[in-house]
Amino acid sequence: MHIVGGTYIERVLDHNWQELFGSGLRACCVLPRSTNINYYTYIGPDYLNALEYKTTEFKINLTQKVVIPKTISFQYLTSLSEPLIVDLPLNVKEVIEIKSEEAVLRYGMMERDAICHGNRVVYDPQSPNRPQPYYANGSTAKELAVIMNHQEASLLSGGDNPNKLFENESTKIIIIKNGPQGALLYHRSGNILSIPSYMTETVFSVGSGDVFSAFFTYFWAEKGEDPCDSALKASKAVALYVSSNGALSQIDESLIEGFNEPLVPANIKSIEKKIYLAGPFFTLSDRWFVEEALRHFTAMEISVFSPFHDIGIGCAEKVYSADIEGLKSCDVIFANLCGLDVGTIYEIGYARACGKPVVVFIQNYKKENLTMVIGGDCKIFEDYTSAVYNAVWEALKT
Repeated sequence: MHIVGGTYIERVLDHNWQELFGSGLRACCVLPRSTNINYYTYIGPDYLNALEYKTTEFKINLTQKVVIPKTISFQYLTSLSEPLIVDLPLNVKEVIEIKSEEAVLRYGMMERDAICHGNRVVYDPQSPNRPQPYYANGSTAKELAVIMNHQEASLLSGGDNPNKLFENESTKIIIIKNGPQGALLYHRSGNILSIPSYMTETVFSVGSGDVFSAFFTYFWAEKGEDPCDSALKASKAVALYVSSNGALSQIDESLIEGFNEPLVPANIKSIEKKIYLAGPFFTLSDRWFVEEALRHFTAMEISVFSPFHDIGIGCAEKVYSADIEGLKSCDVIFANLCGLDVGTIYEIGYARACGKPVVVFIQNYKKENLTMVIGGDCKIFEDYTSAVYNAVWEALKT
């Protein structure tokens, strides 16, 4: 099996987490150790020794390493945040090229596209703003599967019709990922299959898409299994990965076969579900949190009622009635309880009295301050990403 992809430094501030991974190296490291992997990548001299150590440790064949001036760094505030990209190289001349009859996984890279020629190839563009078609640089495949998110699919198809992506006869499978709601698998035959995701208490989302692509390649391209079965197993591998809280380890097939966490409800129009965004908005940090949460829920195609945006600041008589009506219209309450804001506590109590589920995000707290919140069967999270995902899943369950 051949994997070509980025090797990057990744930092997540909220987790105090830093590792050398990137899409390509992560895929190599997460696959079963019995897999014979040939890895191709770009790397700076500053982390060349670390890459060589890690590939030796995980029994990966470092087939080709192109040395660039400095290793690229991705810096995240939370594992859901857009990254700050540092040390992006310019004018990298050497092109990685792979020709093989074996399975090939090609990730889009920041440095330069790799040219691949293979029988069964999986392509993950890894570029939400400027994804490149697989064949654009001269790459070929007898059978190609493309895995991407909604934005990449829209840009590559020129709209919202994924069937346009089957213009090349070699393209057999298109998979469009949809975060907490799983994915859709489009087959050249015209079949469309829903691939579920799985609910986990903890969600560390950096690299989750990398893991899906890696395991789909392993089962479909390497082992020749049915594409739907391969995607289902890849989804389980993702759930195992995100629940590790960033502690990456190789995922054996036995773990996937034994995985039995609950499925996220399927065939639900998420946009018809609404989350009430409870929390203070009196300081810059308060308002930043509201904006961040609103953006993430909206990106997951969930409707949001935000008192800050939908009502604004006003007198108590005006604000109270509008807030309560908004709360009643929502399926789930997502509450930022950092600072123990009185208004937010009131909203939580009112929501629970109405029988509505509440997901609470709070850090640096004393358990005795949350007696009623705990007793009221609210879901409490200290990790932002886990809180957001679980709020979405609660909404889909209602």
